[in-house]
Amino acid sequence: MKHLYILRNGEPVAVDDILEWAEWFEARDTDRQVLLTRLSDQGHEHTRVSTCFLGTDHNFTGVGPPILWETAVFHNTPDPERRVSVERRYTSRLDAIAGHHRIVAEIVERAAASQGRRPEVIETKETN
Repeated sequence: MKHLYILRNGEPVAVDDILEWAEWFEARDTDRQVLLTRLSDQGHEHTRVSTCFLGTDHNFTGVGPPILWETAVFHNTPDPERRVSVERRYTSRLDAIAGHHRIVAEIVERAAASQGRRPEVIETKETN
């Protein structure tokens, strides 16, 4: 089973050479991010949602396709235990994009239900 992956023309390709993988991974920091969404409430950014290509297979069961993308939520909070939450991982770029948008919608809906107002989506940018 392959564990290391790089992107070629946006598609994951398994590699055996850890040096090739490490050089690609280091040089492609911005290429690995698929989407970034920033959310604001009353002019203050409070949450970022980031979806990235991981470069390593996170399917630790060995059953099924490799899990190569992840959406994480970063909260602007003084509580270090609540700053980062990994929301979901995916087996395809298309699933990762759809999942990213679902998570942003869930955050907006939760905020609307708990605070009575919706946060503003400052920016969503596709980065590769």
